[in-house]
Amino acid sequence: MRLTYAVIPLIILVSVSAIWGWFFKAPDIRALPVWNEAQQIKTVTKIKRVSVPGPEKIITIEKEKVVEKLKLPDWIKEDKNLQVIATAEIAPYKGKTDAITLMNTQTGASQIQVKQRPLPFAALDNTASVGVAYYPVHSDSLGPVAIEGKYRFGRIMNFNGEIKGDVDSKGNFRAGAGIVYEW
Repeated sequence: MRLTYAVIPLIILVSVSAIWGWFFKAPDIRALPVWNEAQQIKTVTKIKRVSVPGPEKIITIEKEKVVEKLKLPDWIKEDKNLQVIATAEIAPYKGKTDAITLMNTQTGASQIQVKQRPLPFAALDNTASVGVAYYPVHSDSLGPVAIEGKYRFGRIMNFNGEIKGDVDSKGNFRAGAGIVYEW
């Protein structure tokens, strides 16, 4: 009976996470091999845009070379009014990263500043993985090769809830749930 009280909330949480992930799935960045316009920071979209005096010249990155190095699309290459004024490489992060471009109106030089937003206290995760593992050191009752699967359904701070299972080459299997701490 105690096991039922522990398993039912877990099943409900996993189900909510899976449904949430199905209907509100974020775009997979790996599936976007083309240049896309970044979304504006929502808190800034309502702020009025103003004109300020600027420099006579703007410092840009040599267009022909940057188009070639970054494999920019033809529409950027062909439009003489568009110039690349700054670039950035933003490190992967589970949360969102805000970026702004600054231009010095005296010199015409530009730079990009980025800031990672803190992760919320708790969130539904909805990520899954499957893999094969080789264990050169193992007990005699277990096989050296295992097929493993894991479904991560939620996070509170750095603690992640997951369901996992594996089957080894001798047919032994196990399945369970756990909490994993990430740093």
